[in-house]
Amino acid sequence: MGDPAMNDDRNTGPQRGQGSSELSARLQHSRDVLERRRAAERQREQGVADAVREYWSAWQAIATIERRRDRRIQSLRDKIRDITKTAATDIAVHQETQAAAVTRMDEYGCNANDIAELLEISTKAVRQFLAAGRAEPGPLDQTPHLGSKPSPAESQPPSRSERGPNSHGSSAGPHIGTVMPSPPPHDGGVVP
Repeated sequence: MGDPAMNDDRNTGPQRGQGSSELSARLQHSRDVLERRRAAERQREQGVADAVREYWSAWQAIATIERRRDRRIQSLRDKIRDITKTAATDIAVHQETQAAAVTRMDEYGCNANDIAELLEISTKAVRQFLAAGRAEPGPLDQTPHLGSKPSPAESQPPSRSERGPNSHGSSAGPHIGTVMPSPPPHDGGVVP
């Protein structure tokens, strides 16, 4: 029979080798897990960084678009303001022409109802045109427009056209289809 101590050495030798291999394997496994975690963390950080860059890039694009939009809107507003101002000036000129035409009709002897019927407007509009026609010439922006408040001229005694039918019960002015006489000389006032 051999020495028992030698038998123990022979039995424990391979077990030590197996334990060492198992330890190495476990350590390697832990290292692999940590490396995978670090790789995943790096990937996560890279993804977050990419998302942040995308966000701020979009923010910059939006800011650029908004500035361009605001410039265009302001340009259009300026154009609208200029167009509106020009149109108002042109309209005022034509309204003065209308007022002068209505005043001439009044001087020809048409009353307010005749004028309203001929021009397809209200008698109130006729009175406003007559008031504007009697007003002193001035800057265009001071010209009375339809829908504006009556001028002080409307407080003057009514003209023949505003008095309506004459004492014979007929209209003071001609009706549609009648020949109008030549207008009397215009002295700035209303024909009595």
